[in-house]
Amino acid sequence: MNTQEIRLDLDKRVTVAERVVIGQGDKGGTTIVAHIFDHGVAYDLTGKSAMFEMRIPKQTEYVRDNCTVSGNTITYIVDEEHAAAAYGTTDCAYFDILIGNDINRFHGSLYH
Repeated sequence: MNTQEIRLDLDKRVTVAERVVIGQGDKGGTTIVAHIFDHGVAYDLTGKSAMFEMRIPKQTEYVRDNCTVSGNTITYIVDEEHAAAAYGTTDCAYFDILIGNDINRFHGSLYH
């Protein structure tokens, strides 16, 4: 299994230079482990949920799935049958943190 760890910050002024690389044919898929911070301090996700959303490369279809949340970490296993089914680079991938009706969105780039 391919595991990719990244750091994301709620502070929108912090740019993310990290990229997640997803390989087609990765046995068991690719696990994204995103550590969430707020101005450099671990962000407590207790009582919150998270969604992963990504536009499939070279298509208009999106993948939107639930994630696992624990402490300040969001974990998502990229399903090869959906998210990694098409070769190419997506220009739209992010996590939504849901706090009631409020959403915080983290953008990033995924390659496979």
